[in-house]
Amino acid sequence: MELVLILTNTNNSLKMHLPEKRSETAKIYDKFQESTIN
Repeated sequence: MELVLILTNTNNSLKMHLPEKRSETAKIYDKFQESTIN
């Protein structure tokens, strides 16, 4: 769970500082969530 929170915070930071990278980061985060659930 701690790792998920870290990734969430990192993703939110990238959304603010690097909007052009948001979609790429979101895809990586989605893949991580899928692998965690499965």
